[in-house]
Amino acid sequence: MHGYSVKTYVPARPSRQAPVVSVHGGGHAKWSFEQHARVLSEGGYEVHALDWLGHGDSSRLPEERFLRRGIDDVAREELCYLVERLGSPPIIIGHSVGAMAALVYAESNPIERLVLLTPVVPSSVGADPIDIDVDLTKPFGPVPYDVARQLFFPTLDEDLARMYHDLLEPESPRAVWQATRWTIDVDLQAVTAPTLVFATELGLLTPPAAVAGLAELMGAPYELIPAIGHSEILLKRPGSIAVAEGGSTTTDRDDHAADYCESSAAAPGVLPPSTARRSTKSSRVISPRA
Repeated sequence: MHGYSVKTYVPARPSRQAPVVSVHGGGHAKWSFEQHARVLSEGGYEVHALDWLGHGDSSRLPEERFLRRGIDDVAREELCYLVERLGSPPIIIGHSVGAMAALVYAESNPIERLVLLTPVVPSSVGADPIDIDVDLTKPFGPVPYDVARQLFFPTLDEDLARMYHDLLEPESPRAVWQATRWTIDVDLQAVTAPTLVFATELGLLTPPAAVAGLAELMGAPYELIPAIGHSEILLKRPGSIAVAEGGSTTTDRDDHAADYCESSAAAPGVLPPSTARRSTKSSRVISPRA
């Protein structure tokens, strides 16, 4: 579609659930949502996993255009194009830079729900910059294996880490600059969809303190998954599965969190309409199964 590659996961049993759109992070592609999408599809959701332009199976861009592309362009182009063709407001699940694109989209468009996995945060959070050298005159990365190991998958076994490193792609330097200097401004009051925010303990690119700050500003439930890194929320154990597994043993939770975890057993990671409360705040630590 229009140069965009989208993989659709159709549930075995049709349901009336809103469609799910997954938005990958920088340097990644829709492959990063494979495990997550299958879990949601098995739970009755139709999932549309998107490749940004210049990533995965989507069309390549002329280098001059690629260099100028920002995170906000993904919201205005890819997300607008895909959502318009779904026919109803979706649930959007974004990872990292893709979570920021989802947030930008939700600022001015109706969506059913929003799930932000280790998100890049807006300037209003006031987070400290991430000290990564970015040359705006050439594509960024892929970074060497040892660096990728630290940034994306510090606890995966060696074979898996190398396999995923081989799948990483160059990224727009403008998008990397926006993501590491937190330069995007979002009117968070305009984002009215029920939202969940996840961080990982070993997330160097989106530190837990920054992600918690975003959740606080949004009045959204915040979940911290310990002992995994930035992309491992999708690649090692889908973060939503970790939330579902940890929910039954977590005592420090409010009624909303309890309802969420119980209802997530069938399709984790998505707030059910009956329990999604935009104003509820909660903070917990969820331990993924070893």
